[in-house]
Amino acid sequence: LWTYKLTATDQDANVLSYFAGSNTGNGFGQGVLPTGMTFDSATRILSWIPTVAQLGPTNEIIVGVSDPVMGYGNMVEQRFTLT
Repeated sequence: LWTYKLTATDQDANVLSYFAGSNTGNGFGQGVLPTGMTFDSATRILSWIPTVAQLGPTNEIIVGVSDPVMGYGNMVEQRFTLT
């Protein structure tokens, strides 16, 4: 089992929104995650148990956080590749 927990802080103490996705879709992490990968936005935990067939190909993942109070553009993302 592979897991990754997103953490972020907001200087104004606003409630933040977390997201995870792939490089498909609009480029903001809203593409489909690899089969078997899940993201719980309440716990901010991304987890995955890959199948044997999924070992080897690269999977680009995008995780991020946004401040909905501040409006569009107030987001940061992190991209990484799992193989």
